[in-house]
Amino acid sequence: GLFFPIPGPVQDISISVFYIGLIFVCIREHFGKLIFVVLMLMDFGNLVLVAAKCLEGFIFPEDALAGYRYTFSLCTLPLVIILYTIVYKLVLKDICSKEDRNDPMDKQDALMWRYLWLIPAVFYVIWMQHFYQSGQSALENALDPFSTGYLVAIDAGSLLIYRLIIRLATLQKESRKLEAENHLLSLQKLQYDNLQNRIEETRRARHDMRHHMILLREIREKKDFALLDELIANYPELSRLDEPLVYCENESANTILAYFASLSAKADIRFEARVTLPQELFIDKTRMAVLLGNLIENAYEACLHRNSDRFISINGGYKVQGSTGMVSLVVENSFSIAPKQQDGRFRSTKHSGDGVGIESVRSIATLYNGTSSFTAREDVFTASVILYES
Repeated sequence: GLFFPIPGPVQDISISVFYIGLIFVCIREHFGKLIFVVLMLMDFGNLVLVAAKCLEGFIFPEDALAGYRYTFSLCTLPLVIILYTIVYKLVLKDICSKEDRNDPMDKQDALMWRYLWLIPAVFYVIWMQHFYQSGQSALENALDPFSTGYLVAIDAGSLLIYRLIIRLATLQKESRKLEAENHLLSLQKLQYDNLQNRIEETRRARHDMRHHMILLREIREKKDFALLDELIANYPELSRLDEPLVYCENESANTILAYFASLSAKADIRFEARVTLPQELFIDKTRMAVLLGNLIENAYEACLHRNSDRFISINGGYKVQGSTGMVSLVVENSFSIAPKQQDGRFRSTKHSGDGVGIESVRSIATLYNGTSSFTAREDVFTASVILYES
């Protein structure tokens, strides 16, 4: 009878599972993403084999009946080049982009890839069902133009679906990145507005100083201590003029520090920052703003629930160990409502689930091969983060 060495469905599935397991061990990537790519490539790989055999049947009909010959390779090579070039341009280029390799997979991406692999799996099942349950042998199926055309139509439709899915996923990720950058810009605007207010307060204070001096002379002559007490009472309003405008050289970190320093002063929270971060760092400026912003925002919100002795203390610095740069950040704050914990993880106080801020901090720490720790002892919460330059 006719013979075409394509394995049966059980062997095919076994080989697929083996390849997926091998790739998962060799490549550190989300399991769902790996299954998606492997199944997609196997679908198109099977299409190349079938289409090449069908093409061989038209060009070299006698050799096509003899199994694998050099004529089959001649037909396979152009199909591989053409098909996988298209697949790379439309799908793999976005999946395997450099940006994706450098960015940690957040919860939304992980949830998406947890189910997306089912789409190529469905097309894989359709392909196997058609090829192995058509009542024809593997070779007869491959040499049948209508059967091959059916498989081409299926894989063409699947390619369009893959392209749409990956494009939507890319747009969603870009949208989240723009949202983070817009958040940084809004903080910079708030810092600028705060600076303008401080400049105006300084101008008014200098303008009023002359009147204060006249008033002090009058108090000295009349010995009106009640008026002196009133004058002294007005000075706390001017105490914010002593707050520093620059906490460190790094623009992103300084924006966050200056913004929360202003908020803390208005909320009667003692704010101390000893941060020595240079302007140029190995950390992306948006990630630095997100990292420090989440740490201090959590501390600020915890302090708001406390009636007295509210404080936020930030220590941070950059140093080089050997040839590797390292950034360390430690944020301490007072609290009165103990943070919720479950299975060693801090839970959000705003919704059910893990704290988004803490999870974001952990994600960035992982990206830079660093560590993060969060401890609550008595009435002081401590968050520590160390990031390493790769």
